[in-house]
Amino acid sequence: MASSVSCALASASTSAPELFSTGEIVLTPGVKALVRRRYIDAGTCLNRHRRGDWGDVDEAERHINENYGLQGREKLFSRYPIANGVWLEVWTMYDRSMTVLLLPYE
Repeated sequence: MASSVSCALASASTSAPELFSTGEIVLTPGVKALVRRRYIDAGTCLNRHRRGDWGDVDEAERHINENYGLQGREKLFSRYPIANGVWLEVWTMYDRSMTVLLLPYE
């Protein structure tokens, strides 16, 4: 991971409204280490998540987010590629009390 991955937003989604509250934001130790080293821009990934840009999730996960998660009946899930098969995952709890940014192995 030699260069920073920004989770860059497409121009259309930068102006999209935030769809839900994220509550307390928690970064796991692995994500904190990547942020400290400037390998990822966690804030940009979080903004994509808040606007309903779920990143690289399959159709089943997208369906759950859009048909249950946004209504507060299920947690919301996003996944963004970082590098070499490594992903940043973002989870917002169904009650919107907390959002966790983590690496899949954490």
